[in-house]
Amino acid sequence: MIQPVINMNSSTKLVIAATALLLAMSAPALGEGNGSLMSVRDLSSHGAHVEALSTYEGKAESEITLADRLAAAKSAWAIGLPDRARKYWDEALSEGNFVGSERQRELLARSILELQEENYDEARARAERAAADLDASPMRAQFWLVVAEALKAQGAYSQAEGYYRRAVSEASLDAKNEMTYLLGECQLRLGLLDDARYSYTAVEASSKYSAQALRRLAEIDLSQRNYEGALTWIAEGRDNNPQEFDDPWVGYARVSALLQLERMRDAEQELDQLRVRHSEKEPWYILAEGEYLGRAGARARLANPANAIPTVRKQAQAEVRRGTSERY
Repeated sequence: MIQPVINMNSSTKLVIAATALLLAMSAPALGEGNGSLMSVRDLSSHGAHVEALSTYEGKAESEITLADRLAAAKSAWAIGLPDRARKYWDEALSEGNFVGSERQRELLARSILELQEENYDEARARAERAAADLDASPMRAQFWLVVAEALKAQGAYSQAEGYYRRAVSEASLDAKNEMTYLLGECQLRLGLLDDARYSYTAVEASSKYSAQALRRLAEIDLSQRNYEGALTWIAEGRDNNPQEFDDPWVGYARVSALLQLERMRDAEQELDQLRVRHSEKEPWYILAEGEYLGRAGARARLANPANAIPTVRKQAQAEVRRGTSERY
């Protein structure tokens, strides 16, 4: 049973945005003309965004540097003033002497702003224009990712998959795991289970996306009746990511797979652990218990066909009669 695909848009945008901001803030202090410890850039980089904007607005136009404009844009974005952030960024990007990798980082941040504000066509257009000026590189991969995320948000999953593939092919080692996982999510949404499996297995065990990828692999194998495979992924997840694999669905999935493999004793033990770790009122426990009683009843009937309603079947019927009123 594959659970509903998680909507990664919001969290993914925040991750990408944070990455872009860190890159931009770590760039050289372009145009900084004085050594003041209370410069707009310093205030912004220390999270004093209101003070940064106040200082910026208090400067005469002739005193404003490129670094001031960029820092003011980031501060405006950070405190939820997108229109002001656009204005400051566009003024900075219009300066003729602003070129090179620093400019590319700011173009990325500018396109992510539109992505966060759900202006998907604008985000795509800006990212595609910037990517057109670059050769294959980790920076261009970030622009491809913005395009992919915008297309996914618009429901154009087939097109998005192509851009996720571009992003993965050019990504840095640090970014590749995230992009590969997102590619798998898009492929899963498209029903391309074999492709999605390949993408999820490519996510490195050391990545923060490893637990999510292993969970998806278990879901896919369970849906395709590869029960041994599902148990393998769950076991790996519990070994490497115990906290992420201590939720009720994992217990249910393991019970279900074990039942299909006729490993009744193991299934019973997992069911008991699921009840102890969570609750008899937990929906996944109720579902797992129902499957267990159903399978146990079927086995009992086969073992003793003369008994029309074996004891275990009576137990299962009692569970149904009790219903949800006693459990909730």
